[in-house]
Amino acid sequence: MLRIGVLIMLLPMLLLPANLVMPTTQAAIHNPWLQDRQTRIVRVREAALVTIPWDDLAESGWDLSSIALERIQVVRQGTQRPIQISALGISFLADANNSQYSSEAAYWIGIGGEPGLRTFTPNQPTAPFQWAPDLVYQSIASTTRGDRWFAGELRSGAAPLTAQITLRHDLPIGSRIALDVTPIELRANHQISVAANRTALGNVNWDDTNSGPRSVILTTITVLAAGDVTLTITLGSDSADVVLLDGFSIPAERLPLPDLTPALEWPRSIPSSLSIPSIPSMEAADQLVISHPDLIAALDPLIAAKQAHRRSIAVADVLAIYDAYSWGERDPQAIRAFIQAIAAGSQHLESVLLVGAGTAHMRVGPSEADQTLIPPFLLDNDPTYAEISCDTCYTRFDSADVRDDPLPNLPIGRIPARNLAEAQAMLAKTIAALSSPSGAWRAKALLVADNDRDADGTADPAGPFLPLLNEIATGLPGMQVQTFAYAPDQTGDNGMYRHAPILRANLLAAWDSGAGLIGYVGHASPWQWAWTGASEPVLHVLNRGDAVRTNGMRLPILLSMTCLSGSFANPRLTSIDEELLRQPGGGIVAALTPGGSGVNTGHRRIVAGLLPELSAGHTLGQAHLAGLATLLAQPGDHELAFSYGILGDPDVVLPQETNTTVFLPSVIH
Repeated sequence: MLRIGVLIMLLPMLLLPANLVMPTTQAAIHNPWLQDRQTRIVRVREAALVTIPWDDLAESGWDLSSIALERIQVVRQGTQRPIQISALGISFLADANNSQYSSEAAYWIGIGGEPGLRTFTPNQPTAPFQWAPDLVYQSIASTTRGDRWFAGELRSGAAPLTAQITLRHDLPIGSRIALDVTPIELRANHQISVAANRTALGNVNWDDTNSGPRSVILTTITVLAAGDVTLTITLGSDSADVVLLDGFSIPAERLPLPDLTPALEWPRSIPSSLSIPSIPSMEAADQLVISHPDLIAALDPLIAAKQAHRRSIAVADVLAIYDAYSWGERDPQAIRAFIQAIAAGSQHLESVLLVGAGTAHMRVGPSEADQTLIPPFLLDNDPTYAEISCDTCYTRFDSADVRDDPLPNLPIGRIPARNLAEAQAMLAKTIAALSSPSGAWRAKALLVADNDRDADGTADPAGPFLPLLNEIATGLPGMQVQTFAYAPDQTGDNGMYRHAPILRANLLAAWDSGAGLIGYVGHASPWQWAWTGASEPVLHVLNRGDAVRTNGMRLPILLSMTCLSGSFANPRLTSIDEELLRQPGGGIVAALTPGGSGVNTGHRRIVAGLLPELSAGHTLGQAHLAGLATLLAQPGDHELAFSYGILGDPDVVLPQETNTTVFLPSVIH
């Protein structure tokens, strides 16, 4: 344990990349316990009786002979917890984190200025039996703790869905079962029945009185013997009904809490007295990069490439930000507060880059791998899907509630890397774009549109899409534009493709030959562009599998004027635009892309604002903010200001390769 502790203490001083700067400004220190070198942290993901042996504390560097035991304190989220001091060490009852961002709770152990709270811990502490796994994600509804993860979905009617739960309980159940349920819509005559090993336990009926999550109590009609049991929960309403099961508890049965001896950690911070002349201050940086320590090693080539272009980068460890701003527990608001503090003290900061993947599945259990390196900022703001990811919310500083601040203060983008290799591959594409490789491909733009009308002539109610495609083409002076419009009602001519396979083949061939920009207008899901219908041999214009491109470093910027194609926080599959960015040696270099729903009228205003900036050589991030400003200048569709974000570095620019011909006079002697 001592060896691990020393590694953590030395890491900031020995293994920092050349431009790595940790939160050292006065504004960054929101947690006073960071100042004490004797502070230690333990982390738990389940309710437990935690014991910290004296030997572990001594090995971590505590001089027990000089410590006043009565002043030892344990704190979580700034609030002191009562502890027991014994010959074994320090003991206390710990809770798991019940936030939507993490199940991991951080407990800080240190020496306070006054005696700490004390208690006697029970020999065998217990807690009521609860079952609430995160199995079903439903963005339009909320659980009791505020996230969108449910234990099951119940349906009645023609296609019923039941929930089956296999568990072992040690005591007979003969009283009540509390079911936490969330109706999708307000209605009357809900009915749930519960059976155990095919033996009916009883029914519960209720009518909705509000739209929030609620508990219903089932009084069992028979005693359920102890042992293995499979509970079957059925929604038996007379008509079609949908109810989400948040979980259930058995108040009469109490289970013993586990005993834990978690490892001791040190707060992730650099002492304010540490000075490294070669590292510029964060206030002097042009770009702030926030990353996870697993990925920071990938940033060195990016730092060098930007330095070659007279740019300065400051890099912050996201775990150190949590320690300083949210008491060591994952919280997007901590990242937002840190960026705001750096921006307030900076005369140079122009953009922010997040390096690390994140999904909406952030409450992982004790045995689960955590896939979120940089969390999505989840916001309930979409008219169709409710909860969406909103990276631009990290750079909205003018209001406590980001929904009251529709225009971000700074451009921001994300490299959605799940590991070091992915970070290196995606950043290599950014570096290649910085080097501005020459070639005629830079002046090419490939513009793709969904069909305005079906094959029978029926107009798409969300269209027409082709006029917006033509507006994009007009806004790209000097670029050679090639259009690919899916048009099953047309005969096929001049970029109008009656059959999707022909459109796909030509589009992918043009893509692989290289382009400076690709734009798509139309319908989409997280996994495909367009829906071509059952009459076509392919059901889409492009899907996730098409991300495997061979265009090398001839990399375009992608403008996705659609819905959901940039939904990087989706917990099921990676989105199509994310896959195009993640593809090594091809795909795209960056995308302006939506994580939620959208409409053509709003897309048109975004395009009108961003294209002049992009065509003038300004960064994608600057163009993004200009597009949002134009969107917000008129009423309606303002939700797009929250759903649109950048996958990739916001500092990338559109390759400037004017498509012109120069005629030189000939002289005859």
